[in-house]
Amino acid sequence: MEFATDKEFLAYYKRYAKKQSFGVITQRTKRDASGKPKYVTIGCARGGKYHPSHSNISKPPPTIKTDCKAKLNAHLDKKGVWVLTTAENTHNHATVSPQKSRFFKSHKCLDEYSKRMLDLNDRAGIRMNKNFGALVVDAGGFENLEFQEKDCRNYIDKARQLRLGKGGGETLTDYFKRMRKMNDGFISVIDVDDELRLRNVFWADARSRAAYECFRDVITFDTTYLTNRYSMPFAPFVGALKAIITDQDRAMKSAIMMKLPEKLGSHSQFNAGLKTDIQSALYDSHNCEEFDAK
Repeated sequence: MEFATDKEFLAYYKRYAKKQSFGVITQRTKRDASGKPKYVTIGCARGGKYHPSHSNISKPPPTIKTDCKAKLNAHLDKKGVWVLTTAENTHNHATVSPQKSRFFKSHKCLDEYSKRMLDLNDRAGIRMNKNFGALVVDAGGFENLEFQEKDCRNYIDKARQLRLGKGGGETLTDYFKRMRKMNDGFISVIDVDDELRLRNVFWADARSRAAYECFRDVITFDTTYLTNRYSMPFAPFVGALKAIITDQDRAMKSAIMMKLPEKLGSHSQFNAGLKTDIQSALYDSHNCEEFDAK
């Protein structure tokens, strides 16, 4: 077989591997003096042997390497055509079902349309789970996508960095200066590296500062917010939390309610009505006055 380019050769083997349910890697590439490839070996992703890089060989990490010999070799001939020279199609391991082969790294592909939709939705403030869900619906199901939510998250993380880019810290500083002129209670602190790239940011306006006076530190159970909130060195906690806000998440409800027997279990009336009264106050009150009364 002959191929116009080494990329065409690799694409051919990837299509074959996807149908046969195994992953693909480029195992070896020889180049000429100018750096252009002249010999390529591509094979099963389980090819090669695992060589531990740490000293504790008694507890090696899991690996998929089985020294599988399945591979193709091709070289660039004098006419500038890539020619398939040898092929080995026998694997020394079991392959996955065809439905799962799309999860191999070599078969994942985040197409340009999906990238554009992810970027547009992210700019509009749509959270990743809903952003990815929209792509699932558009494709007619998970099985029709060649990527996973994790791939989308990785793409958006890189896209956000590129949007800000070099000098982004300076741009944000200028924006905060304008905000301070418009809002008397606006404060901000920015931490940048030597190339003016953002590392940490904290800001607050008059409204958020007034809310802090009322509620103090509040934990919200949103993963992204929690990560950012705890990583900022400019937002230390002052004393104990005064409030916890949830979105009626059942897991959080269970975790919080588990504290009841831990804190009040030794009370003589805990199992004689006190526990029920507390739960009634929490879940059956329709306004602040009713809660306070209970």
